[in-house]
Amino acid sequence: MPRKLDQDYDRLKTRIIDQAKQDLARFKPSYVDTFQRLLLETGDLDVATARSKPLLRGGLRTWPNVLTAFFDLEVVRGKVAHCHEYLKQSRDSTDPTAGYWFAYHLDHWIFQTDAFLERCDTLFKKVIRAAIRPRDPDGWEQFQNGVAADLKILKDKFGEIRNPLAHSLGGGVAGIADQWEPLLAAPMDIFSDPKFAESSMESFFGVINVSRRRLWFRAAHRANLVLFAYSEAFSRKLLDKIDSLPPPAKNGRRPGR
Repeated sequence: MPRKLDQDYDRLKTRIIDQAKQDLARFKPSYVDTFQRLLLETGDLDVATARSKPLLRGGLRTWPNVLTAFFDLEVVRGKVAHCHEYLKQSRDSTDPTAGYWFAYHLDHWIFQTDAFLERCDTLFKKVIRAAIRPRDPDGWEQFQNGVAADLKILKDKFGEIRNPLAHSLGGGVAGIADQWEPLLAAPMDIFSDPKFAESSMESFFGVINVSRRRLWFRAAHRANLVLFAYSEAFSRKLLDKIDSLPPPAKNGRRPGR
């Protein structure tokens, strides 16, 4: 599926990276100079990193955590995209195992989309506290609460699509609820057979036919669009807020120090 996090999200990430670079050059000039000189002399990133590290003296306090949050979100975003691609591949397949693999990747997609929302929440809070709070000490908390409220709306909208997908696969278990009496009355102990659950689930996967796979895939695709569209909107909201604030004081501590 097309990448949706490639405009305002990338702009926000670039803005934070630029600010982190400025702070590193400002607060750790000897480290930057030494690292760049060693890298030029040796051509070895590991050597330059190790030999210049003592000059960091603790490094930057906040920016590494914020940049790690960007990285963490992108790892999960990649997993969501991969799950989407695997669902697409098994959507129209006539292979006898297609229902099994579709259910497998749908389970993973459900888990990763939940993780995506969590990572969005974490990232935006870190950006607000590192880039906005120092420049807006009176209004940052209200702004953060507004972002949290918007994220709650996203979760609710996503849940309207996601939850039926998450619970529909439970039909393989719930469908047996009205069959216990016949199983108990059977002359042989069917339920104690170690292959009972396995054979029951084989039947369930068999009914995940092409028609059902296509229906579930369309729902998952719509949910992905909701996730990526809202993450773009949140990124744009943070950028607009940052742009509206006065620049950091040149004689003070920069945010993210």
